Amino acid sequence: MTPEQVSALSENELNFIKNCISYDQYTGIFTWRSPLSKNVKVGGIAGSKESQGYWVIKIKGKRYKAHRLAMAISGFEIDNNQVDHINGKRSDNRLCNLRLASHSKNQQNQAIPKNNTSGVIGVYWAKNVQKWYSLIKLNGKTFNLGYYSDKNVAIEVRQFSEEVCGFHKNHGRSASA
Repeated sequence: MTPEQVSALSENELNFIKNCISYDQYTGIFTWRSPLSKNVKVGGIAGSKESQGYWVIKIKGKRYKAHRLAMAISGFEIDNNQVDHINGKRSDNRLCNLRLASHSKNQQNQAIPKNNTSGVIGVYWAKNVQKWYSLIKLNGKTFNLGYYSDKNVAIEVRQFSEEVCGFHKNHGRSASA
């Protein structure tokens, strides 16, 4: 089972997990309820942060992403949805910071890529025409929003399109947010 397959848990498995760990929805912290190994202390923090920033908990040799466990333990049906960290902090597993989202909706709440040079997602300098190019992606399709001599106009067009298309207000935040 991969960390993303929490939705495939049977009711018995989920009940077993609930007996092993406790989840505080206000802090987002998981603690051990029962000692599963000599390294586990009752009341100790369960899991660890991985290199990508997600908190992962290992139970009986299986790895679970904490944000998905938080939703499952809280009674949400994950099904084929992703769990989005609203504020973009992958280790912040407070229930108020998590929401179920399709892949497309989750992409509408991402940080600005580190290699972005315009300062805004979807706005690029097009060398071949010496203008700013604006685009937006929806449901896997890319839509051309036009070429502009003025960078600020290209940004305004992109931001207006995000609003009309229902992008999350955090979309385009700095990567360190």
